[in-house]
Amino acid sequence: MGQAFLNSLIISIPATVMPIAIATFAAYALAWMRFPGRQLLFVMVVGLLVVPLQMTLIPVLRTYNQLGLAGTFLGVWLAHTGYGMPLGIYLLRNYIGTLPRDLIEAAAVDGASHLKIFTRIVVPLSTPAIASFAVFQFLWVWNDLLVALV
Repeated sequence: MGQAFLNSLIISIPATVMPIAIATFAAYALAWMRFPGRQLLFVMVVGLLVVPLQMTLIPVLRTYNQLGLAGTFLGVWLAHTGYGMPLGIYLLRNYIGTLPRDLIEAAAVDGASHLKIFTRIVVPLSTPAIASFAVFQFLWVWNDLLVALV
């Protein structure tokens, strides 16, 4: 029982931290950076929310077998990261998009880069949304057996 608990922690913690980090960066980019195809990319991310997880298991397993990731912790981490990204990006982008534009523009006028604005302003102000996504992601990964079995 102790080894099963440890394995659950070994899977759940990285599979929670990885999508949080990636989704937070992506959400900032989709909310505050201007680039071609931004809206289309966001619509595609939202569209991924309706794709059933079970439909992707066979292609993921085939790809993992070819890459040698089947049966590894890294494979499970990557799968859970991929499955959690659409919700994370959607949730965080909508939250980050509501932050005051004046605050972001003031930092930019003062010479802050996008990375500085992200780390010093956006992430601290987005802690409630990041925490709520972390809870959802951790519980989903902790309670999931299907992805780990595949």
